[in-house]
Amino acid sequence: MFNGGDIYIAEDTISEIRKRFPMVNILPVFAADSHKILDKMFKLDIKKICFDFNPERVIAELKEFTEKVINAKDTKEERYIINFYETQKLFLIDISGTLKKENLMPLKLMFKNYLGDKIKQLRGVLYIFNNTDDKSINFQNTWALFRFWEEIGMDYSKVYYLAINDRIKYEMHKYIEPIGVGHMTDLLDVVRKTFPEYSTVTDEQKLFDIASSLLQQHS
Repeated sequence: MFNGGDIYIAEDTISEIRKRFPMVNILPVFAADSHKILDKMFKLDIKKICFDFNPERVIAELKEFTEKVINAKDTKEERYIINFYETQKLFLIDISGTLKKENLMPLKLMFKNYLGDKIKQLRGVLYIFNNTDDKSINFQNTWALFRFWEEIGMDYSKVYYLAINDRIKYEMHKYIEPIGVGHMTDLLDVVRKTFPEYSTVTDEQKLFDIASSLLQQHS
């Protein structure tokens, strides 16, 4: 389905297709992305979105999407584990295993209750994708992880993710980075970005010690 930017027409069209053909997989193609577009597609349970009208790109994305749907039937689930904690005014979220939307939807309330008023003093929020099943990464799971931060008081410019897996980085770059979420290459990068007082420090051992102290709180 192609759309030049009218999210409401796209929303109505997708809803109508779903009523007539409930088993059909839909790949919407938009000229641009925005929080409103992404959230409406999330609520419509869209699994993948294309933001490039180039026919070759659309066909490639459609082929990838179809193959992923077929292969998903034979995918073995890994135990989903999430650990989160606040230390030195940084909120860390460590995620491993297979992502499922039903496991991720309660995170908004969990984080809001856990942080309370502390959210106003946070230096930032960091997601660590540690042994996360990259085959379970899609738009629905990705958006479920990040969509609520502004709503509960944290600007997206202070939300980051740490990942080395190419598939995970691709999904994050496509759906999450456009709303302001930043990619961190390593923990030293995290320290430089979230602790301005260390941004000019060139002694990597000192930065490593600070980064290690963040993880030592993880239990």
